[in-house]
Amino acid sequence: MHKKNGLHKVQHGIIIKNILILVLKVDGETTINEKQCKILSEKFYDTNNEEQSLGSYFLYADQSKVYLYQDNEFRLLYDFGANKGDTIYITAYSEFCQCDSTLLVIDSISETVIDGNSYKTLYHHSLSNCSLGNKSIEFIGGLDYFFPFNQAADPVPGDLRCYYDDMFSFNNNWAFSCDTLFTNINITPNNKIDFKYYPNLIRDKLNISFSGNCEHTIEIRTIDAVLKYKSIFVGNKLSVNALEWQQGIYILIIDNKYSAKIIKI
Repeated sequence: MHKKNGLHKVQHGIIIKNILILVLKVDGETTINEKQCKILSEKFYDTNNEEQSLGSYFLYADQSKVYLYQDNEFRLLYDFGANKGDTIYITAYSEFCQCDSTLLVIDSISETVIDGNSYKTLYHHSLSNCSLGNKSIEFIGGLDYFFPFNQAADPVPGDLRCYYDDMFSFNNNWAFSCDTLFTNINITPNNKIDFKYYPNLIRDKLNISFSGNCEHTIEIRTIDAVLKYKSIFVGNKLSVNALEWQQGIYILIIDNKYSAKIIKI
């Protein structure tokens, strides 16, 4: 992302209800204060596969550092020249995640091999409310949300799915195609099923109600596509025991391809 054209995809845009994929894409270049900058667009795709723009950013790379142009100045976003034990004050902020600054401590450094080449990798933790996650890779950025995010956000952004450009590609342990919403499901807006689920925040039981008594295939998966529940159901009301499930974000899928909802436990 920093010096090449490419894409940065978040596995799940868990910041706003019903976001499925958050995409950062280099759309061109421009000059700001005599510095050559990348123009980075941010979009998300919802459960109907509809696109919504979240605006554009301007990135400038200088040696090992990456800056974000904000408030008429370049603010530090990444420093891949950092060493173990260093503390980095990230001044770039994310309005989307309500962060104004981030204080990172570099815990360790390693190399990540991608397509036969090694890229510097930083492991870090934050001393402030905002974070860049626990791991960043040179040229790619953080393996969580690309920009600093508030650790108190509920829920927090999802993980990076994939990065690719004209030089290399990186799949962050995502089991399906990078462009796939959920698990190879094609969500068809014209065939929505009339159903509701409750409560909004599930404690021990998920209730699903339908407008008719048709047969439905019900699946519930974790955000990384692990199947937690599946049944073929006939009727207008179903209760699923979720008492033993860990807290987190799950995906409720109805009839395989027609409808999907994001649920929280």
